[in-house]
Amino acid sequence: MQEEILDFFRNPFVIFSMTFMLTFCVVNGSQQIGDVVEMEFHAYRLNQYEISGNIYGSKNYRVAYEAVSLNSRTLRRCMVTTWRELLTLDVDDMWQLSTGAVLIFIPSDIEKLSDVDRQKFLEFENRLSTVKTDLSVYVAPTTEDSASVLADVNNKEDKVQSIVQQLIQSIAGNTIQLTSGDNDGELTDTYKPSNIVGRLSSNERGAPTIAFVAHYDSSSVIPGLSAGSDSNGSGIVALLELLAVLSKFYDRPTTRPPFNLLFIWTAAGKMNYQGTRHWIDEYQKGSDDEKLDLAICIESIGRKTDGLYMHASKQPSETSVAANIFRRIKAIAPNKKFDLVTKKISLTSVSSWEHEKFNIKRMPSVTLSTLPSPTDIARNSILDNASQIDEDELIENVRIIAEAVLGYILNLPENGPSTDSRVSSESTMLSKEAVDKQRIHHFIRQFASKPRPVGDKLATESTIANIAAAASGYSKVSKSAVTITDAKVYGVTKSKLVAERVKPAVFELVISGGVMAYLAVFYYIAINAQKSIEVGILNNLLVKPYISTLCKNENEKDCVSQRQATVLFIIFCLIRMISNKFEDYLGLKIMLSCNVRQQYSGRHFGAALGFPFLTRSLSSTVTISSAPLFLLIVFTSTSIAFYPYAKDFAILCRLIYNAIQRRHYSQNHQLMFALTALYFYFSIIFMELLDVSFGMYCENQSFFGLPILFPNFNFPLLLYIFHISILHHHKTMPAIVYEVNQENCFIQLNRMRCITNKDCIEMSKAYQLDAQPSRTTTIQRRLLEGRIIQVRDMKELEDILPCKISTQIRKVSLSPKPQQQQFAINFE
Repeated sequence: MQEEILDFFRNPFVIFSMTFMLTFCVVNGSQQIGDVVEMEFHAYRLNQYEISGNIYGSKNYRVAYEAVSLNSRTLRRCMVTTWRELLTLDVDDMWQLSTGAVLIFIPSDIEKLSDVDRQKFLEFENRLSTVKTDLSVYVAPTTEDSASVLADVNNKEDKVQSIVQQLIQSIAGNTIQLTSGDNDGELTDTYKPSNIVGRLSSNERGAPTIAFVAHYDSSSVIPGLSAGSDSNGSGIVALLELLAVLSKFYDRPTTRPPFNLLFIWTAAGKMNYQGTRHWIDEYQKGSDDEKLDLAICIESIGRKTDGLYMHASKQPSETSVAANIFRRIKAIAPNKKFDLVTKKISLTSVSSWEHEKFNIKRMPSVTLSTLPSPTDIARNSILDNASQIDEDELIENVRIIAEAVLGYILNLPENGPSTDSRVSSESTMLSKEAVDKQRIHHFIRQFASKPRPVGDKLATESTIANIAAAASGYSKVSKSAVTITDAKVYGVTKSKLVAERVKPAVFELVISGGVMAYLAVFYYIAINAQKSIEVGILNNLLVKPYISTLCKNENEKDCVSQRQATVLFIIFCLIRMISNKFEDYLGLKIMLSCNVRQQYSGRHFGAALGFPFLTRSLSSTVTISSAPLFLLIVFTSTSIAFYPYAKDFAILCRLIYNAIQRRHYSQNHQLMFALTALYFYFSIIFMELLDVSFGMYCENQSFFGLPILFPNFNFPLLLYIFHISILHHHKTMPAIVYEVNQENCFIQLNRMRCITNKDCIEMSKAYQLDAQPSRTTTIQRRLLEGRIIQVRDMKELEDILPCKISTQIRKVSLSPKPQQQQFAINFE
């Protein structure tokens, strides 16, 4: 039975078939033919925040689940759907059914939605705003990659399959695995956004103060997609433009009004106006001689609506500053609808408008907005983008506010700049160019076109730096870190989702079993290959009967043993011709054209061992006790035959010793691996030396199950494997950047050093960088990976480099780290 099994596996067609089938299974296990295996797209997490101890939104941000449709019952699933489908479902039930994550796709060109679809989308946002779930909920704009994920999930669900097909599909079918990565980071406890304050001073002690206030953060159910262009990008732009316009009156003492003006951009406005509360507390502690006449909060004044509204907590008295400003705005824009809207303050709920924080502290304040109600869902919507801003409307509103405030602080008549009837009512204090349209356009593009959620640390710090830089061109600017008290902000607003087409876990188990069986068979063949060949030649080819015939008249046992030894040596030589080629192929694959491989090949045929082996085998009648000289001759010839291996062993010892001296091994396990391989190398040589010389070991002596005694071909193969495993280790050296003056380019050399302490030709790589020396500053040069060395031209560089320059151009980032970026942009 054993012989039949061996005959089966000796068939080359069987080995070829097994190899081909295993390769096909492994390849097919990772992808379908013609499909893209891996796709990446950005997704944005559902808002997560905490106010008064209540946590809202998505409490998790990690994704590592199988993508399925809404009707699937797969465990550890990520439900993939569209926003339209959610409108037809009970969202609360969906959170209960899901066991991992939810991915919702929305249109990439959301600003192009029709009016009907916009209302439906606002309903979709409203349903998500009340969600409280432990699942990871992400929203992703539809791209080519994300659309293919959704299509694959829906196609898989639409197919009606039999039980057998479902079983096969569960084992060998392709699924899509979604994994999150490259998150923008959780917020640390030390993270504090800042308020920015610009000040125009009258230089008079005890002068009254008017403050312009606007929070600069944006928010929605998906904060990473919320540009908040109108709420409150328009507020940021309005305060910057008011500062630019009013600062001209403070340039000269003759035109300086007797009022102090404060321009305050507050943090975390969407988190119950944390920045406003913080500024009020600081102001009340240090402003004993400064009186705040009015705080004018500005929010959402850039959208084209039916008018402008002044929101207050109660009806202002006729003599109050708020009433004066109200009458002036009515007089300046008689054709524009301008109404007063009052709403009582609720101390038990979140503030509706920013002015309520001032009113709670009994400080006069109002809010100017084009929104008639604080419950308008457009305040916290993804649809609030730059396309919703009407620049002409924003310019008009800024001009109206500026003229009304100027009229009050300069004590001009409420009905206009002059009481003379000959002066037109359309005459204004500000020129047409005072409110700069181009400047406002730049401010909108800079501040009102990008998401600014308080949970995104990088975006918040960028906004703070940009506002401070823009305001510093017109006034003194100070910043104050805000401590958030009755709320908590969470990070990870955006993540990169990786969609991979993979096989189910059951398929991996089946493949693992197949691989283990394949390796077991291969290991069995490797152990018994030479023995099987020897048995096949001696028995099947009638060599053994022929030897018995030759030894009929002599001591048959010794004669047969001697002649079999000769046949075994011949078999060894024949097999070594093949295995020697395999060693050459193995060296090319592992060492490639490395300098070490060319200098210390480590390949030896081993046929020289045949002389002492045959000498001892053919002289088996000579006893050890009576022939010490004979044993000495055999041992000497064996030692000579093993000289190449002994020489390689000495070289390996020297190389490892020098490598230790130079700290070539960066990790301890690398050194332990080299020393272990060296020990095995020595053990096999010593064992073979003793066995060939004196026959001290039994025939079945093995190394991890592999027979190694001569004339078995495994021992030179093992020695070669240990040899190249020691030489294969390379050390990564610091990169060098060459600045080629004539060609105006950078060449980066990533060096790999061999164990011989020489730069490896094959492992070292040289790339051209996409930066040009003539266009890089000194600071940017410091960001390059490696020290810079100047050379004259490419010809000189080629003589220096240990390898050829790759045709691939490598991209480099010459931007500083985010925390070191300078976002200063001054607008004159």
